[in-house]
Amino acid sequence: YNPPSGGSCCSRRIAGHSTSSDQQILTERQSGKHPQNTQEIPVDWTRPIVSPSNPDLATILAALNKTNELLHQLNLRIEALERNQRPRPPNCPPRRHHRSRSPPRQEHVYQ
Repeated sequence: YNPPSGGSCCSRRIAGHSTSSDQQILTERQSGKHPQNTQEIPVDWTRPIVSPSNPDLATILAALNKTNELLHQLNLRIEALERNQRPRPPNCPPRRHHRSRSPPRQEHVYQ
């Protein structure tokens, strides 16, 4: 496989400024979109692309299904929280905390 060369829009080089050694230099705006704890690794496009094996694909699909299940559960929890946070109609009085009718106890100070 021979990747396209030059500044073509089809280039496999990631958008950004490149040095002569094809290492990417991110602008401040672009670097803000990347997590700070990750380091970009240059890609060697001369290596052949190896297709993943069936067990690898099964592992990836299982992890993806687990992620989807967790996202669905989180979505249900968020929806439940949002239902509880809905604004009340204007004619509905706000909830009041129930207080006991007896006055608060006064502590006796002995001298």
